[in-house]
Amino acid sequence: MSVQPGTASAPPARGPVPGRHTADDPRSVLARPLAATSLLDAVKDLRRDVAVTQFPLALDGTEAATASRDRLIDQLDEHLVPRLTELSAPAVVVVAGSTGAGKSTLVNSLVGAEVSSAGVLRPTTRRPVLVHHPLDAELLSHHPVLESVEVVADEHVPRGIALLDAPDLDSVLESNRESAHRLLEAADLWLFVTTAARYGDALPWRVLEGAVERGASIAMVLNRVPSDSLPTVRGDLLSRLRAHRLEGSPLFVVPDMGPHEGLLAPAAVAPIHRWLTMLAGPDRARTVIGRTLRGSLASLREWVEELAEAVQGQADAAAALGKAIDDALETPAQAAADAIRAGGVADGPVRARWAELSADGGPLHDVVSSSGKVRGSARTGRARALAVAPLSADLTRSTAAALADAGARTEVSLRAVLTSKDAPAGGASLAAAWPRDGAASRRTAAAELA
Repeated sequence: MSVQPGTASAPPARGPVPGRHTADDPRSVLARPLAATSLLDAVKDLRRDVAVTQFPLALDGTEAATASRDRLIDQLDEHLVPRLTELSAPAVVVVAGSTGAGKSTLVNSLVGAEVSSAGVLRPTTRRPVLVHHPLDAELLSHHPVLESVEVVADEHVPRGIALLDAPDLDSVLESNRESAHRLLEAADLWLFVTTAARYGDALPWRVLEGAVERGASIAMVLNRVPSDSLPTVRGDLLSRLRAHRLEGSPLFVVPDMGPHEGLLAPAAVAPIHRWLTMLAGPDRARTVIGRTLRGSLASLREWVEELAEAVQGQADAAAALGKAIDDALETPAQAAADAIRAGGVADGPVRARWAELSADGGPLHDVVSSSGKVRGSARTGRARALAVAPLSADLTRSTAAALADAGARTEVSLRAVLTSKDAPAGGASLAAAWPRDGAASRRTAAAELA
């Protein structure tokens, strides 16, 4: 077995985008002086701002931005906020990997007891298992990860660390995959388990790249390695680690034990156990926690910058769509106004009703005298008002129908503008979200005239 100590490094943070900062920009949280707010308060404020960030328009990169926002919320909820809230809590060591890598067997062997179900239960749905020393229970009691795991206290776990056996990253069950990725966000240290047969799979390396991006501390276990292929497999894996900026990460090799059930031989996992025991010491555990915490905090700026760029893209697209809609509305709106002013709404039933009311003997015949005064008594006026009510209703209905018709024609025009090949970015998604409900348009027009 071999060990190569070291740590993963975080990518350099990008600088702010000139001219894009506003009072509500989530990036401003990172620039607040510590005199005005604690680091925990700043991270909580950032979490609040990120949670309300939405990307309603379907633009290039919107899906990726939404996924990045959701992952950032998981990182804040599962790691940064609980870690900053309780810095003295044990380091959470998440044991992760692909199906059949031997994660549960490794955890059981490190503890020396069957604390996590292995083998035949995969890939059924089951709760992840977190194992800690009994005396660390209080320090872990408020960690949000406890809500989704089975907690086991075992005195064989060194004080200062907690082992979390996560579901398979490539499980056939989506719930398992989602749980595995979310629990990895809670990790102070990733103990990544792979095998001689599967260390080249693409998925684990994509996940590890994400860990490097956020500055997580990572160690790797190469499990079930046949002795005759050890030099080749180990050399190839070390090359892959260097290519993914993981050349300083500890690498442990567990030889192939052949068909067996139960725990691995103590000698097979002794180097990993010694390393974890050393890691659990107060100074070492704080070092791992601090290193991952610093890496996670350093990666926030780039993460938030990317989200802010996506938000700015939404704002720019919304402005372009607003202008396109205003331009498209100008001609039909003017046409509708001109038609109403020209008296088109007074045709048909309205004109017939008026002819009836103003005819000889009608209630509106000779209403106004030659001097301009309204003839008749108050009683006559009330009778005339009652007679005119149907005319007013006819005129309202005619106007509402004219407006609804103009609205329907305008809608056709607007949809064409939003979905044409020259439409502004996001136009198609806006058109798709626009309900087609002519009855609602008529009700709206009538309500506006009421």
